[in-house]
Amino acid sequence: MVFSASKRKLLSQSVTTFAALQAPWVWGQADDIKLGLSAPLSGPSSDISHRFLSGASLYFDRVNAQGGAQGRRIRLISLDDGYQPERCAANTEHLLHTEGVLALFGFFGTATTQAALPSITKSSSMLFAPLTGAESLRNPFIPNIWHVRASYYEEAESLIAQMTQVGIDRIAVVHQEDAFGTEGLEGVRRSLARRGLALAGVAGVPRNSTQVASAVDALKNTQPSGLVLLLTQASASAFIAAWRQQSLAHKATALRTISVVDANGLRESLGETGAGLGISQVVPFPYDARKAPVAAEYVDAAQDRKVPVSFAGLEGFIAAKALTAILRKVPGRPDRDRLLDTMKTIGSLDLGGFPLQFGPRQNSGSNFVELVAFKGKQGFIR
Repeated sequence: MVFSASKRKLLSQSVTTFAALQAPWVWGQADDIKLGLSAPLSGPSSDISHRFLSGASLYFDRVNAQGGAQGRRIRLISLDDGYQPERCAANTEHLLHTEGVLALFGFFGTATTQAALPSITKSSSMLFAPLTGAESLRNPFIPNIWHVRASYYEEAESLIAQMTQVGIDRIAVVHQEDAFGTEGLEGVRRSLARRGLALAGVAGVPRNSTQVASAVDALKNTQPSGLVLLLTQASASAFIAAWRQQSLAHKATALRTISVVDANGLRESLGETGAGLGISQVVPFPYDARKAPVAAEYVDAAQDRKVPVSFAGLEGFIAAKALTAILRKVPGRPDRDRLLDTMKTIGSLDLGGFPLQFGPRQNSGSNFVELVAFKGKQGFIR
């Protein structure tokens, strides 16, 4: 789904409107638990952030309608950074020092999060559940960033394992020309090296761009049997369409990509052109939620509010549920220091078929990865 301008504006505001209308009391804003989000809410990389935000909204609104966390409303302040690192850094300063948020939540992107990191660490605040699998934000250990998704290295390993198991071993990569692309590329290299393989070719695409012709030209004569795309949605859509127009042989290339591409947005933009595309996902399959109660919980909430179901929406829902559970375990009135101390000792969280495990020096809660493909009634199969 491509979000309209009016829906973008609605979703980028505080997520508590529905809850405030439903609650039988009047909330005082000074007593809110304020969280801050910086993400691309406009531009070519925006749809995945809106989906994540809609899923988080579903959970936070439910919590607020039931009395909040420790009797206080959760208010999420969302700012648009257009997927630009310098804007994300400025937003982070504003959220921490002007808005005075307790914690940061759901930032999107590797380079953007890296740009925000100095402000986060200096203020002793916490960023929870960023939409990035970057290894540089996990190792060495950073006590201010806590993840609920698997890493890009883990996603790359799943993709390469699946391809090589079916005899696809001449593998090339097209990557975004920034920290995200560089780290994803290293993950693919390592997975291939473990199998005694090397990359068949590499090409780059500028960030936030659909200018893919040079990347297609650079790779089309390498004749890869498999191609891993380390791109965001708009770039990936443009590349796949251009690649599959080259020849019948190019149409037969096994194409794979990772979760931050926004599977739902890519499906909508490509239609049948994307048939057979494989995508690694870091949350359970939301279109058959029987094996993961948290997925069923999300689907029910989305249907009640007439919100489209999506992988990113489920990730937002899971992240909001996890953070709410953590907030409820903070002793006394939550502040930044108490919240960080609670994170380090929280241990395991079972959100309903999606366990998280944290520790004093373990800030990556999940290594769950599952492969899906474009096909079927909902557009995806496992």
